[in-house]
Amino acid sequence: MPSGEFELPLILADHRFHADGSLNYRTLTLVPQGHWDGGQIGDRMTVNGKVSPYTNVARGQCRFRVLNASNFRAHHLFFSDRRPFHVIGNDAGLLDGPVVITDVRLTPGERADLVVDFSDHEKGEHVDLVNDQREAALNAIVTDAQPLPDVVRFASTGAKGHQQVLPARLRVTPCRARGTTEL
Repeated sequence: MPSGEFELPLILADHRFHADGSLNYRTLTLVPQGHWDGGQIGDRMTVNGKVSPYTNVARGQCRFRVLNASNFRAHHLFFSDRRPFHVIGNDAGLLDGPVVITDVRLTPGERADLVVDFSDHEKGEHVDLVNDQREAALNAIVTDAQPLPDVVRFASTGAKGHQQVLPARLRVTPCRARGTTEL
């Protein structure tokens, strides 16, 4: 599987910032200063602490270990060209085998281990990971939460990347119910 330079964590979180760039922890202006307001609703998406980032990718497979680090927002993620990708793991670890999907939904604290193939991208071409998750109507009214569509842009370097086929089986033994595995 892709590793090393072909593996990247993607820690997603929404934040609000003051004009000077410092983090604004206040979300609900209805709650008086100094009182708990139940969780931050950001107006900017960050990936690995950066707003609207991009990263270069080689022509091949990349493994992304995605974490929804938002404390309130869910994310519905897909690629701007609707390319399929593989889920190989989640909160419970590796799956028995890769699963092909075109989108994934992550609630706060959830993880997904993804493999995306960029072999079809020539040098300079790009594709975006986007989010179209909307908040529930009441949450959107109370918090003024707007969708945060721009997540991260992947730009091809044109260099040859990881080209091996994903194995059909990812675990040595299939996942079994608790207490059924001998040591």
